[in-house]
Amino acid sequence: MERQVSKRKRRLAEEDGETVREDYVKKMRDSYPLIIRTLMQDLIVSIDKDGDIVFLNDAAVEFWGKPSEEIIGTHFSNYLYPEDVEKLENNLQEMIKSKHQIKGFIITLKTPRGVKKVAWNAQAVFDDEGNYIGAQATGKDLTELLRTEEELKWSQRHLQRLFEVLVDPVVIVDMNGNILEFSQSAEEILGFPREELVGKHYLETDAVTDKSKAMIMKNLEKMKKGKYVSPFNVEAVTKDGEKLLYELTPAKLMYNGEPAILGIFHNITEQRKVEEKLRTSEERFKYFIENAPEAIWVQDVNGIFIDGNKRSEELTGYKNEELIGKNMLDILVSPESVPRLLEAFKPDKLEEISGPNELELIKKDGSTVIVEASTIPVERDGKIEIIGLARDVTSRQKAEEALRESEMQFRELIELLPTVVFEADTTGKLTLVNNAAFDLFGYSQQDFDKGLNAFQMLVPEQRDRAKKNIGEIASRKTVGPTEYTALRKDGSTFPVLIHSSPIIRGDNVVGLRGIIVDITERKKSENALKESEERFRQLVEFAPEAIYVNDLDGTFIDGNRQAEEMIGCKREEVIGKNMLDLNMFPEEYLPQVIEGMEINKRGEKTGPEELEVIRRDGSRIFVENTSIPVEREGKIEVISIARDITERKKMENALKESEERFRTIFEGATDGIAAVDPKTMKIVFANPKVSEILGYPLDELLNSTVIDFVPKNELSLIIQQFQNHVGGKTDVTRYIPIVRKDKTLVYGDIRSKFMNIGDQQYLMAFLRDVTEQKKAEEALRRSEEDAKRLLEFQKKAIDTATVWVNLVDSQGNVILWNRAAEAISGYSHEEMIGHKKMWKRLYPDPEHRAKLFAIGKEILTREKRLEDFESTIRCKDGSMKNISWYSTVVMDEKGKPAASIAVGIDITDRKRAEEAIKEANRLLKKSNEELESYTYVVSHDLKAPLRTIKSFGSFLLEDYGDKLDETGQDYLYRMVNASSRMDSMIESLLVLSRVGRQFNEIEKVDLNKLLEEILADLEATIKERNAEVVVDKLPTLSVRRVWKRQLFMNLISNALKFNESKTPKIEVLYEARENGHLFKVRDNGIGIEKKYLDRIFNLFERGTTKKTYEGTGAGLAICKKIVEHLGGKIWVESTPGKGSTFLFTIPKEVKQAEET
Repeated sequence: MERQVSKRKRRLAEEDGETVREDYVKKMRDSYPLIIRTLMQDLIVSIDKDGDIVFLNDAAVEFWGKPSEEIIGTHFSNYLYPEDVEKLENNLQEMIKSKHQIKGFIITLKTPRGVKKVAWNAQAVFDDEGNYIGAQATGKDLTELLRTEEELKWSQRHLQRLFEVLVDPVVIVDMNGNILEFSQSAEEILGFPREELVGKHYLETDAVTDKSKAMIMKNLEKMKKGKYVSPFNVEAVTKDGEKLLYELTPAKLMYNGEPAILGIFHNITEQRKVEEKLRTSEERFKYFIENAPEAIWVQDVNGIFIDGNKRSEELTGYKNEELIGKNMLDILVSPESVPRLLEAFKPDKLEEISGPNELELIKKDGSTVIVEASTIPVERDGKIEIIGLARDVTSRQKAEEALRESEMQFRELIELLPTVVFEADTTGKLTLVNNAAFDLFGYSQQDFDKGLNAFQMLVPEQRDRAKKNIGEIASRKTVGPTEYTALRKDGSTFPVLIHSSPIIRGDNVVGLRGIIVDITERKKSENALKESEERFRQLVEFAPEAIYVNDLDGTFIDGNRQAEEMIGCKREEVIGKNMLDLNMFPEEYLPQVIEGMEINKRGEKTGPEELEVIRRDGSRIFVENTSIPVEREGKIEVISIARDITERKKMENALKESEERFRTIFEGATDGIAAVDPKTMKIVFANPKVSEILGYPLDELLNSTVIDFVPKNELSLIIQQFQNHVGGKTDVTRYIPIVRKDKTLVYGDIRSKFMNIGDQQYLMAFLRDVTEQKKAEEALRRSEEDAKRLLEFQKKAIDTATVWVNLVDSQGNVILWNRAAEAISGYSHEEMIGHKKMWKRLYPDPEHRAKLFAIGKEILTREKRLEDFESTIRCKDGSMKNISWYSTVVMDEKGKPAASIAVGIDITDRKRAEEAIKEANRLLKKSNEELESYTYVVSHDLKAPLRTIKSFGSFLLEDYGDKLDETGQDYLYRMVNASSRMDSMIESLLVLSRVGRQFNEIEKVDLNKLLEEILADLEATIKERNAEVVVDKLPTLSVRRVWKRQLFMNLISNALKFNESKTPKIEVLYEARENGHLFKVRDNGIGIEKKYLDRIFNLFERGTTKKTYEGTGAGLAICKKIVEHLGGKIWVESTPGKGSTFLFTIPKEVKQAEET
C-alpha cells in the first residue's frame, strides 16, 4: 500500500514539474520576438511568398542603413547585386522543393556603405495544408572577415617590399644578438656585403665602435627581460673606416615564428646640425612675440603684471614699466567686473586654456575697449605664471550681420526639411509652416496667408484632446510625442506623430513649435509585424548563434540548439545546474564571467565581450557573448547570445602579429614630409621621401626655398598658393608642378599644417607624388571626349542599321523608330513616334499582344534580357513577317528602368528555308529507315541458307572426306571457308544495321571501367603479342553502353591485329575541349597509305597489304556509324611503317536522336 502511495505522489510531482516547464516555455516563446529584434547580431529577414520583406531585425536595419519601415514591403531582390538575383531564385526554388533548410549560400548585397558579402541560412515556411507561404533567413556579414584575410596577405607582401626599399638601414637580430637579416640600404651605406654579416654575432663585426657595442649589449639584455628600450645613439663604422652617428630604434617582432629584434638606424648627423640652427632661431621667435598682432602679456596667479609685448602697450595705453609689479585688475578693470573675471580665468589646471571671454578694459586715457581674452597657466622655474592673449573686438556690426545671415540659413534649412515643421500661438493659429506641410496636407501658401488653425488639420473627434495638450504645454508640462489622425484639405485622413515644445519669450509661453511625422507606413509595418511574430519564434531555435537563459546566480534555465552545440551536450544535461560548477570557462576567464554576472544583477547589459568556452569533449572555442537581464513575472532572468568567433580570433592574432612587424618599418616610409619657414619659404627639414621625389640629396634640399623647384611660368601662381597655405585659406593643393634635379617635371599634392618645433613655428608640408594619377585623369578626360564622339556615332549607326531598332518607354510609347523598322514594317517614323497604336497595328491578335506586353513588363521590372524571341507581325501592306527579337532594359540617370530597347531581325525567308529543310530531313530520315530495315531483313534472311551450306559442307568433310581425292577435299574446304567469311560479313551488316536501333537504354558509363572490361577480354591476345596498352584518365558519359564498348573494342582490336612490332604499344588518350571530348587510339603498327585514309571507313573496304589479315573490313564502318550517331566525327592520321592514330570526337551534349 505504501509503495502505491509513493508512486502516486511521485507521478503527481512529475506532472506539476511538467506544467511549470510548459508555462515557462510559453513565457520564453512570448519573449522570442524581443530577443530576435534586439539581441541577435546576425541579419534576420523574413519574406512572404512573393519575395517581399515582411520582417527584419535591428541588425538588418543597421546593415542596410535605412529605417525598417522603408525596407518592409520592398522586394528582396532590390538589395541584391544583379549577378546574384538568379542564384538566389535557384536556391529558393530548391529549398521550396526539398522542404529542407539551405545553409551557407553566399550572395552579394548593396548597402549605403558599399557592396557586402553575406552568408545565408534559410528555411521555407508552409501552412497547415503544406502550401508555401514564405521563407525565413539568417545572414552573417563576411565582408570584414574577407577584408581581414586580404589585409593579412597584403601586409605580408608589403612587409617584404618595404624592407627592400626602405632608405634607412634595417637589421634584424635574434634575442642573442646573431644577425638574421640585413637590408639593402644597410649594405650600401656601410659597405659590408650581406653575406659577410648575416649569421654572425654583432660583437664579431666591425660595423660599430666598441663603445656602441657595449651600449647595444646593455639594451639587448633589457629587451630580453621584456623592458622597453627607447631610441639611443650609436656610432657606426663603414668598411672604409668612416664613422657615422645614428639613432637606433629597437622593436620586438616575430621573425619566422621566433621572437627577434628589429633595429632601424636613422642618420642623425644632419639632425645635430639642425638642432644648432634651432637654438639660434629662438631670437626669431621672441621677435615674433614682440611684433604679434594680438596683445600678449604674462602675470602671476594674483594678477601682478610681469611682462607684455608692444601690442599690449597699444591696447592699454600703459608702458610695460608702468604696469610691472602692479595688479592688473586694480588698474585695467572696473571693480564690479573683478569677481566675474576671477572666476572666468581661474587657473584650475596647468596648460588648460581658459576663455576666450569678453571683457571691458579701461585704458590709461579713461576710454574703454572691448577685448576677447584667453589665458593659460604654465610652470616656469617652479612657479605658476599665466600667459594671456587679447584682441580688440569692439566692432559688433559684423557679428550682427552674421546673426541675420544665420537666421536666414536656418529658415532655408527648415524649407529643405522633408518633415513638417510648424509654429502656432496658444489658440492653435499657425504662424509658421514649411513647404512640407503644404505637400502633406494639401493646403497652399494662399490658404496659410488667409489664416490656418492647427485644429482644422485634425479629425473633429480628436480636437479636444489636442486643445488639452496645448494647454498643458502652455502650463510648461511635459507632453511627449502624441499620435493623431490628421485631416487633409481634400478630406482624406492619415496617422501622424506630433512632437512639440513651448515657445517662451521672457517668462511667458506664447505658443508652441514642433514637427509632424507621417506614420502611415510605420502603422502598416506594425500591423504586419504583429501578424508575423508567431512565425518568428521558431527562428530562435534555429538561430546560428547560441541563445540561452539563466538566473542571476548563473543557473541554466533553457537554451536553443546552437547552445547545445556550443557546450557540446544536450540542454537537458545542464538545465538546473550552475555554469560555474560545469567547468565551462578557463580559470583566467572566471573573474570576467563573475563580474558580468554582478553587472547583470544590477540590471545592466553586458557585452558584446569575448570569452573562451571549454566544451564537454574538452575542446575550446572563443565566443562573443552579449547578456541582458529581463523581468518575467516579477523575476529577473538573463538572456544571452553567444557567437562562435574562433576562426576570427585566429585570423585577428595572425593579423596583429603581421601588423606589428609591418608598422615598425612602415612608420618611416610615408609620403614626403618637409618643414618650411613660413616667412622665408626655406626648407629647414625634409625626409628621404622628399629627396626621392625632388631628385636632390638631402643636404642640397636644406635651406633651399620652395620656389627653387617650381617652373618659371608657374612661379606667381605657386607663390599665391603658398601664401594661401600660410594664411590658413587652404590646407590642400592639387597637382603642383615640380622640377626635379634632372629637369624632369613631376606633379605633387601638398597638404599643410602649422607645427611648433622647439620655439619655432613651421609650416609642415606633406608631399605626395601624383604624376601617374594626373596622367590617368588626363587619359580619362580624353576617354570621355572619345565617348561623346562615340555616342554621336552610335546615334547615326542606329538610324542607318540594317536591323529593326525601336525604343519604348515604360508606358509603351514609341520614342525611337529607325529606318530599318520603317522598311520592314511599312510604317513611317512619323506614324509610330509618341503613342501606343503601333501594338494594335503590328499585333492584331489580342492574346498574342497581351503575351508580348507581359514580356515587356518583365524586362522593365525584373531588368531581364530577351534573346532570340520570335514573333509574327502584320505589316502595313497586310503581309505577315517573322521577326527575331533581342531586347534589354535602359536605365535612367538614377539607375531605375526607364525604357526598353529592342533589335529585330527579319527572319521570314529563313523560316521558309527552315521549313523546307525540315521536310527534306523528314524524307531523308524515312529513306534511311527503310534502307536500314531492308539491310537488316536481307542480312538476317541470308544467314539461314548460309548456315545450311556451311553445316552440310562440314558434315561431308567429316563423314566422306576420306572418300574424296585431294581436289574434292580442297573444294569442300574452300566452300566451308567461304561460307564462314560470308557469315562474318552478314554478321557485320547486322551489327551495322543495329547502330541507331533502341536495343538498350541510355546510361552513365564510366569509360575507365569500360576500358578495364575490354582489356580483360583481350588479355590473352595482349599477352600473346607481348603488347602494352596505356589508358588516360577518361570521363563518364551518358550513352548506350553497348555501342561505346563496340567502338573501343574495334579500334583496340585493329591496333593489335595490324601490328608487326615485337612489342606493340597502344595508347588510349583523352583531351577535354570547350564543346566536347576528343579521344585518340594510337598504335605503332603497320600504318596506312594516304590514298586509303578515307576509304577504310567504307563497308568491307580494306587497305592493300602484303600480308593477309583476318576480318571482313566492316569494323571501321561500324565505328564511323556509332560516332556519327552520337553527333561526333572520326578520322585517321597515319604514316606507313610507323603506326596510326584514330581520332574521334563526342560533343558534351551527346546527341541522342530518336531511334528506330
